[in-house]
Amino acid sequence: MDKFSMPVEIIARVVARVGRTHPFDKLEASKTAFVVIDMQNYYLKPGYLGDVSLARGIVPAATVVAVGDYSSSVVWVADRNYGCSVTSLGVK
Repeated sequence: MDKFSMPVEIIARVVARVGRTHPFDKLEASKTAFVVIDMQNYYLKPGYLGDVSLARGIVPAATVVAVGDYSSSVVWVADRNYGCSVTSLGVK
């Protein structure tokens, strides 16, 4: 979805500071939560005022993680004022 790539100089600074590119190489699912924030029609539905077409590309991946069996918690945070529901985003 995201066309952003981290500049090489930033990656080099991180590696120099912490010794690796990412501080969380491994996550324990039982101590981790998958949090979905603002995945609502206002941002995802074509034609809505806040429509972000690139954001729609994350829905399939978020769905796989949310419905998968990873032994972790899934937390959906959504503003119901815009008619959003997990079902409207394709999650059952």
